[in-house]
Amino acid sequence: MDTTVPNKLVGAWVRESIQMEGETPKENSDVIWLQSQGYYGDIRISLANLNIEPESFSGGVNWEAPHLTFQHDLDFHNEGLDIGRVDWDGDVLLEHATFEMVGKRYECKERWLRQTALSPATRVFEQRAHSGELLGMLIRVDNHILMMVSGISFNSAYWLIEDNRWKWQWGLGELTDFTMPHAAVMGVSYSINGFTWRCIESTGGEI
Repeated sequence: MDTTVPNKLVGAWVRESIQMEGETPKENSDVIWLQSQGYYGDIRISLANLNIEPESFSGGVNWEAPHLTFQHDLDFHNEGLDIGRVDWDGDVLLEHATFEMVGKRYECKERWLRQTALSPATRVFEQRAHSGELLGMLIRVDNHILMMVSGISFNSAYWLIEDNRWKWQWGLGELTDFTMPHAAVMGVSYSINGFTWRCIESTGGEI
């Protein structure tokens, strides 16, 4: 069985709304989801004055149509179960999600809007300690970049590149702009932001 994420799902997605069980659809946060063929990253920061708890997580992903199972290899809250059943409303991606938070299971419906063309180029890097522990993930989908680093503190950030200029959008903690390789080879390590990152996925041309 091919568990690779289909091309239609690969891209940068901004959430339009979330609907918890028994509630009406609404949006309470700025949310970005970057999805490559085998990995993802997600950062959720409260809209002003709503005081919603921030969320930030990333890792591998498994596709078994019509379900996506997200592994929380890095997670600000160290949560577990996260499965989304995918459907479509025209070009809008509908995710019927089941997830756990503080040991309790929830279900919700999320609407996602594509921010990239179909089949965008992707780059995914990981940073690991000598022990093998995962310390960071760096995902680029077209001109959308997400970095997540764990350690003494948890930091994550989302940037959008426009006219060759980095534009910080939102995130947790402090991460500064950095230079990424335009091309990357699977299995090769690169120095990025002063740290060593190994490329674990590279699709498409130079970006």
